[in-house]
Formats: sequence, C-alpha cells, structure tokens
Amino acid sequence: MERVERVHSYHQRSKTVAMGTRPAPPEDPAYRPGVRIFADCPKIALPTSLLDAPTGMLTVLNSGQEAVPDSMRLPPQDLKTLATWLYYAAGETVRPAPKDRTSTPKKMHARPFPDGGEMLAVEIYVAVFGMADLPAGLYHFSPREFSLRRLREGAAALLQLKKGRPDLEFLKTLPAAILVAGNYWRAAWRFGRRGYRTMLLDVGQMVQNLVAAGAGLGMQTMTRLRMNDWTSRDLIGMKDNEPLASAESIHAMVAWADRARAPIELPPRAAAGKMAAIARSPLSEKVLTGDACEEPLFVHQDCVAPGVAVQQIRPPMTELGPLPATHSPAAIEIDRDPAGGLPVRQVLLERQPAIGLSRQAITRVNLLAINRLAFRGGSFFPLFPDGPHLATVRPFWIVQEVSGLETGLWYYHPPADKWHQLSKGTFRREAKYIAGDVSAFGDASAVCVLTANTHTLMTQGGPDTYRLANIEAGIAAQRMYLAATSLGLGCLAVQDFYDEDARGFFGLGKTGWEAMYIVAIGVRAAGDGGREERARALGQVITR
Repeated sequence: MERVERVHSYHQRSKTVAMGTRPAPPEDPAYRPGVRIFADCPKIALPTSLLDAPTGMLTVLNSGQEAVPDSMRLPPQDLKTLATWLYYAAGETVRPAPKDRTSTPKKMHARPFPDGGEMLAVEIYVAVFGMADLPAGLYHFSPREFSLRRLREGAAALLQLKKGRPDLEFLKTLPAAILVAGNYWRAAWRFGRRGYRTMLLDVGQMVQNLVAAGAGLGMQTMTRLRMNDWTSRDLIGMKDNEPLASAESIHAMVAWADRARAPIELPPRAAAGKMAAIARSPLSEKVLTGDACEEPLFVHQDCVAPGVAVQQIRPPMTELGPLPATHSPAAIEIDRDPAGGLPVRQVLLERQPAIGLSRQAITRVNLLAINRLAFRGGSFFPLFPDGPHLATVRPFWIVQEVSGLETGLWYYHPPADKWHQLSKGTFRREAKYIAGDVSAFGDASAVCVLTANTHTLMTQGGPDTYRLANIEAGIAAQRMYLAATSLGLGCLAVQDFYDEDARGFFGLGKTGWEAMYIVAIGVRAAGDGGREERARALGQVITR
C-alpha cells in the first residue's frame, strides 16, 4: 500500500494545470535527444522490398489474423518478413515539417501514431530464436538506419528472457519476439515529470501497431504486457542505477507465435548467467536533472517491484464503470462487425496524423465502428476481462458533429457494449479547453476522453495496474487512429491536457476515475494533407 500511495501521489503531481506551468522541451537544442544506435555492434541492413498487406484495416482490427486469406497466412520466417513487420509497425519516413511548427526541423521523421510520433519514447529490441536467414540472438532495431544491431547470442538471450518465467518456455519454439522498451530521457525531455505517463501511452500505441501489422501480414501473435523487469533490464544491458540519460525498461513483448520451422537448440543443462552491461552513447549533449525528470525511474520501480498478491487482473476489477448501475443506456443500434477500410499497408504507411480538423460531420456508423474496434478489441496478458473488451479503460465522448447521433456528452461502457447519453448540447469550447487549448479538438467531429479508475485498480490489484492502465489507454488510442485513418478520417491525440478540468467536466472530480488520454476524430481541414474530399467520400462508403 505504501507503493500504491507513492504512485498515486506521483499521478497527482504529474497533472497539468491550466494556469500553471506546462511541461515543454528545453529551448536549447543541446538537450534534444537523438536516436539510439549501437554503433559498436554488428550491423545487419534490412531489405527494403517489403511484403504486401492488402486486407482492410477495419477487418484486421475486428478479426485479427483470421481476416487474412489462407494463402497469405504463415508468411516466410525470414528477414524480409521481419523487416516488413518492423517497418509497418515502427519504421520512419521523412516528410516536410508543418509550416506552423517553426521550432521543429524542416524535415520530420514520421511514424504512424496519432500524435506524430517523431519523438516517440520507445525502443524496439528483437529476440530471434528460429529464422531461416538471421542468426539467433538479441538485436536492436534502428528505424533511422533501418537495420538491426546484434547485442546478444541467441541461447543466452532466450535463457535470460524465460528466467524465472516458466510461462515463457514456449518462446524456444517461435521464430522471434519483439520487445517494446520505454526510453526515459526522450519522455522526460518532452514532458518532464509527466514523462512516465506519456512513455507508457507510447508503449501501448507501439504494441497495438505491432499486433495490427503482424495480423495484416498473416502472422499469429501473442502479447504480454508484464515482463520480469530485473531480468529484462539485464537482457538489454542496463546497469544497476542506470542514469536517466540512458535508462530504459521493457514493458511489453509481442511474440511471432507461428511455430518456428527451424527452432533454436539449447545446449544441455543450459542456464542463464550474469549478463554484461552494454554501453550506450548519450542521446544528447546535455541532460536535465532534478526530481521532475528523474522521478519516473522510481515510480516505475514502485509499479513493477515484486511482492504483489494479484498477478492477473480479472473481474470484478475489469468490469468497473463510472456510472451508477441504475443509469439507463440509450437505444442505439450498433454495427456488430465493422469491416473493410483502406488496406493495412496503406494505413500504416500513411504516417501523417491530422494537424487540423474541419467542422464537418462524420457518420454515426463510422464513429460507432471506431469506438467498437477501440474498446471491444480484446486485451492482453495479464489483463483478463470477461469478454472481448478492454480491462481498465473507459471512454467518454464529446459528440460535436456526427450525423445520426445527438450532439452532447456520452459514455460508452465496453463490458455491456452500451452507450449512455449524459447531456445534450454543444461543447466545442469546452473540448478545446480540456485538451490543453488545442484548436483541433474544438473543431473535431467527436472527442474521446479515455479514463480509468486508478484508485480502485491499484488498491485492489496492486501498483502495477497503474502502468497497465496507461499502456491500455495507448492501445485504445492507436486502434482509434488506425480505424479512423482506414476510413479516410483525421485523428490526433494530446498527452498533455488539463487533467482536473477533464475530470470535472464529466463529473469525476470526487471519484477515483482519472483522465488518461484525449483523442479527436474528424474530417481533415483543407490544406492538412490535401485529402478533405477523399476523406468525406471514403467515410460514406467503406463501412458496412
């Protein structure tokens, strides 16, 4: 409970206040983090000819690998397939910087996430166990180089991963697994004390991208949102008391779960040994110091330290809702099977989050489809809801211009698959304000405020449920982004919003429910990518 209190206290201190000082990167460019490259480790260039992923994104989000034709399932277990998976989910493309962002370089390295993802606070490690043309081992993926750097030998990496985790014994039968790590300095540079929260949102978004890209390629995947923090730190070469400038933590694993055609062979009686630290070059010339930046390192240890009785999050914790049981749902007919949309390949290569939205309507069927895919798309270990819904995150919606759906405030309860109308009216000014005064949220067709009852979750399930709820909020936001992009709509998100104003707006001020993330959906403004007419047309015809 002391750890729960410390994590709860951290969350309160990390909130952004409307009249206070908002977290912002230092103006001195010497503080700006660069990319992580292990220059002294062997480099393997990835092939640039990629596999196709033509299945509609909505279908993939709804049905996973089953949406892909039989002829495209079980892709070759080779470097080309791995390169395609990595590029679709986590790769970079170079595009011009928006004209109104004078503080950024003239060119931006874009990644497929609703907030732009240029400074995404994640690192990707690939544990290879059984592939045809890539030696077993632990690799770091560099999006900027589009290459792998070999860090560890295969048997040692596998033994370390499953050390103390008999449930991970299956890894030795798989081709590979991707490990998603959070990068503390990149998060702290951008968001200060709030960086731990935003880093976890980034991790969740990356996890969902990997799952969607893998399914689009015909892979079977298996996802874990809880890893052994101590053994995984050793695996990627973290020293004890690693400084902020180079600290990372593994938060999730997405395994390529098809049975390996050439599985790794472990030596008889092999056992994990002590792993040497791996040197990391500084990401920037200067690094901030002080509690505001360094606190996330200690909060993470409070979340993941051993000794919590609850190891799996199950009902009734996964059935929580902010409304009283007597609140009657609205009579809304919901499309049970969203399908179609732009192809997985096209959606993931779009890499251009909306900057501006226009005050135009989207259809009710499209909003309901986006919502359903985001919150009824299942969850991942150790979250076990009693149904195909998210375990911890619940959405409130500010409906501003959706044809066929009354303007006002709504709540959607994923466990029951029911919508509840809270009030009628126009709230564009309020939507813009709670999102940190970002104009696009006032112009959006609909704004989603993702919430979680962190107080109940932590007191009943332990402090790590805080980390899991933030990751799950990132997963939901990424599903919204992928679905909206597939429908030709714009989507953007804000990680730095006015927390207490958002809670108060929905009447949550005296409850344990906290706002985790805010996402806007709508029609792209004219000049924001030049796709307004295309977005309007696609939004009418590709959902059934």
